[in-house]
Amino acid sequence: MRAYLYLIWTLLVYGAGLMLAPLAPNFAVVDSSAWLWATSAAMGVAGLWLAYSVARPAPSIGPSTEFSITQASVRANWIAAFGLLCTIVDRYVIRGAGFDFDFFAARDVLENTQPSPVGLIGALTGALSCFALSLTVARALAEGPISRRAWLASGAILVTYIGISMGIGSRSTLLVSVISTMFSVVWLRQTFGKPMYLRYWAVALAVLTGVATISAVLMLERLEQMGLDPFLSIEFSGYAYTLRPTDSAMAWLNAQGEAAPLWVASFSLLQYVFHGFYEFCVLSQETLSLQTGGAVTFWLPLKVLNMVGVGAAPIDFESISGWREGIFTSFLGPLYLDFGGWLPLATFLLFFVLGMPAARMRADRLEMLSYCSVLCALCVLFPIVNLLDSAAGAYPLVASLFLPWLGRRRTNPASHALRTIA
Repeated sequence: MRAYLYLIWTLLVYGAGLMLAPLAPNFAVVDSSAWLWATSAAMGVAGLWLAYSVARPAPSIGPSTEFSITQASVRANWIAAFGLLCTIVDRYVIRGAGFDFDFFAARDVLENTQPSPVGLIGALTGALSCFALSLTVARALAEGPISRRAWLASGAILVTYIGISMGIGSRSTLLVSVISTMFSVVWLRQTFGKPMYLRYWAVALAVLTGVATISAVLMLERLEQMGLDPFLSIEFSGYAYTLRPTDSAMAWLNAQGEAAPLWVASFSLLQYVFHGFYEFCVLSQETLSLQTGGAVTFWLPLKVLNMVGVGAAPIDFESISGWREGIFTSFLGPLYLDFGGWLPLATFLLFFVLGMPAARMRADRLEMLSYCSVLCALCVLFPIVNLLDSAAGAYPLVASLFLPWLGRRRTNPASHALRTIA
């Protein structure tokens, strides 16, 4: 898979959006910061391109007899269901978050309590839910029609996974799940020679509209729980620190009458999408009092080490100049905290490593489908957020690496040798 093309198109569309969106920055963009962001993004593209050039797929030799997409899908669904159960037990039983808690009460409970081993197991195995529907689509295309029960089970697992995340007001899991599933469906249909009829694009448009609507409603609900006026939020929220609506945009929003709150919440999505670049520019102008050396980007393996008592001491992020909790700084912000001026090189190496497994995916080798779908989501959201710094991205990425093992069949060594000789 040419993952670098997804990142290139994302950067081009994002750049056009920066110029066209009715938003005005509150800070002048310093050239050195803009060049650092652009250079590092280009190095990410270069890393993905080099990975594809080095590890491009070998010529096809026929369908794999060692991997079964049906077996992988069925096993992943069972493990995902178990993981969701563990997550629910950890959150609502062990850590004490009530089902009737609002977003902020639930978040406070989770922030003030340590995740249990049950919760960590649930987070890792439950992340397979992100691929429940896409694996079922792959199964149907590769091996023929499947039962309605299988479709319903996969859909229920995915919806439950998203719902658990939305219970604390988070939109990241929704975005990652939708983007990765849509990528998988489009790629699979094209790969298996199935045309993308107009109705499929209509469904995709409806899904994206639904995601935007749900995100806007979540924003309104969060504002209501905080007791804030929607209009004030787009002028004084965390996102508004670097970006504000233009005067013409504010005049238009004020003229919308009763529908204004929903339009305002929708407008906040523009701030959500575009504030990361400006936040990065502000952050990169600060003199870093501490470089975290990978602790931000690679928090998940460090978290596992801490749970077994061999990890390093936690970092006091409040002491880092320019760091603001809950604010996205694009994919590059966390890497800048980790590596400072070495950001372009770090981005190149990281994307080279991320691109190696994706480069090996082809039509008759679906083992890396789920991994590639998360990598696609990572590229699409690159200008907004670093998915490696988010549970919504890190856990699915790690979980996707188990898919080849989940679908592996036992084979007869003698028959494998005969196939190799042939």
